[in-house]
Amino acid sequence: QAYHWGQLGQLPGWRFPGPVPPVPPVPETRPKERENPSFSKEGLTKELYPNTSSGAGATGAAGATRNGHQGNHGNHGNHARVSSGDSEAKERKLDVSSLPSEAQELVGQVNQMSKTQAGSKFLQRQLLKGSGAAVEVILAEVEDEIAAMMCDSYGNYLCSAAFRACSQRQRQRMLEKLAPQIGQIACDKRGTHALQALIGFLQLEEEQLQLMTAINSQVIHLSKDPNGTHVVQKLLSSFSAPVTDCVFL
Repeated sequence: QAYHWGQLGQLPGWRFPGPVPPVPPVPETRPKERENPSFSKEGLTKELYPNTSSGAGATGAAGATRNGHQGNHGNHGNHARVSSGDSEAKERKLDVSSLPSEAQELVGQVNQMSKTQAGSKFLQRQLLKGSGAAVEVILAEVEDEIAAMMCDSYGNYLCSAAFRACSQRQRQRMLEKLAPQIGQIACDKRGTHALQALIGFLQLEEEQLQLMTAINSQVIHLSKDPNGTHVVQKLLSSFSAPVTDCVFL
């Protein structure tokens, strides 16, 4: 015992006398498991609604939920009535009471409908009928938005159908409205197709000269554009001299 453990460890050939005592095991302690609570209907109701009697809380919650749903349905109904009232006021303002019901439904809606595939196809089918108040409504609203509609993804197809269905006077008015934007329409990847369709329907020399007057100053620019060049080629193949003389000047 006079030696320190460090000094004994330094002596050559020394070993600890006797076997090494085993380490006593540590007793395993586990937390006491809680008993599973009872999830009965009465217990759950009391836990959620402690201030109410059994079943009253659930009934009240269900009633509140039903009332909430009824309130939502009531709000939807109010919105529907407001929208219906706005539509009726708009119809009175436009004075379309003398039109048939199918034509009244199209008033003020043609431009928006032409921007969707289903709406554009529906309007084209109406134009194929060739007569009726609905056709007049469609052509009138296409005429008002002709330049923008010719460059729309689905509206350009409606414009092509409108050029076929409209009268000579209506085509002349359309030419007047699109003339200031003729270059932009011709260079647009969708507008070029609608404009070429219009060129194909211009049979009178008066109509052809009206279009050539609008496009005369932009022939060189259109000839260099990948979309506009097709318009120039369509003019040369559809019109004849002296209408096309300005292209070669």
